[in-house]
Amino acid sequence: MSEYVKTKLDTIKYYVRMSEETDYIMPLWLPFLPAILAVVSFIIWFIILATSIKLGYTGGPMGPIRPHIVPAAFITGLGTLGVIIVVAAVINIYVLYKWISRRNDHFKRARRLYKEILELLNVLSKDKKPAKIASLESIMKEMEVEETEKSAIIWIVLVLIIGFLIFYVYHFLNRDFYKHERREAMLAENIADVLSELGATRVPRKIFFEAVPKRNTILYIVLSFLTLGMFGLYWIYTVTKDPNEHFRLHKVWEE
Repeated sequence: MSEYVKTKLDTIKYYVRMSEETDYIMPLWLPFLPAILAVVSFIIWFIILATSIKLGYTGGPMGPIRPHIVPAAFITGLGTLGVIIVVAAVINIYVLYKWISRRNDHFKRARRLYKEILELLNVLSKDKKPAKIASLESIMKEMEVEETEKSAIIWIVLVLIIGFLIFYVYHFLNRDFYKHERREAMLAENIADVLSELGATRVPRKIFFEAVPKRNTILYIVLSFLTLGMFGLYWIYTVTKDPNEHFRLHKVWEE
């Protein structure tokens, strides 16, 4: 084995190990945590306020009527609610950032990984150059053009200014991972074909399947409005789950 081939193999292994940093598998409950916090905090605030009104104006086991505790309880509860809402907003921003950044990081790592594999296959095939290599090169060029980086910071700012743009963020996250997975499925199949032609055994095939289904953005928006936002919860679930499943399959293929 030549020194060049060893270097290429080491580089490929490096990009495989990098998945621990780039392929962030987000807990499915995390995007829903802000809503849960908001609801729970409102319930607690309501209970505190109702209890203070009862004690303040009717008295109770704690002593005589003390109407002055009602405004204090109201302000304290409102302040607590405000703090929790701020925390929920920060979590929302973090989730949005991670959704977009993990897209960028994974796509970038995948392109670098396939580039190294393609260069290695070109060296190993020498003068043969199987027809599938041309197909690999074509898919790689398409990835370079289509899978450009999207700025997480810019999109967070845009969503904060124009709230309904969050629907477009959901859209491109669903769409980009779907198209990315289709390309990777073709790459994996072509790589397997080239390796088979070169005499390799135990070549991984059929690892990439429809972990990321094609989703209809227009339908999802309509359903979100018709259900007063309830369907939007499912949409958020898909934006989180689909990449998670893709990353798990990617790990299986790489190993």
